[in-house]
Amino acid sequence: MNNYLNFKQAAIIWNNAYNVLKENEFNINMENAIQIACQNDISAYDAQYIELSQSLDIKLITEDKQLLNKFKGKTSSKKAF
Repeated sequence: MNNYLNFKQAAIIWNNAYNVLKENEFNINMENAIQIACQNDISAYDAQYIELSQSLDIKLITEDKQLLNKFKGKTSSKKAF
C-alpha cells in the first residue's frame, strides 16, 4: 500500500486550500517591487514584502537584518513588535 496521493486527491486538496486562502491574498504592484529591489540592492522576493507592507501602510515584521537596517521605520523585529 502506498501512502501517496493520486492526482485527483491532490487536486481536490489544492482546490480546497485555494478556496479558503484566496480571500486573504493581496495584489502586489510588481513594478514598484522591482524598483524597490533595484534601489535597495535586495532580492525581488524581499521587495515584494516591502512593497506590500508599504501599500497596506503597515510595518513589515521580519528577522532579516538586511531589511531591518535598510528599511528602518518601515520594518520591525518580532521582539520589538
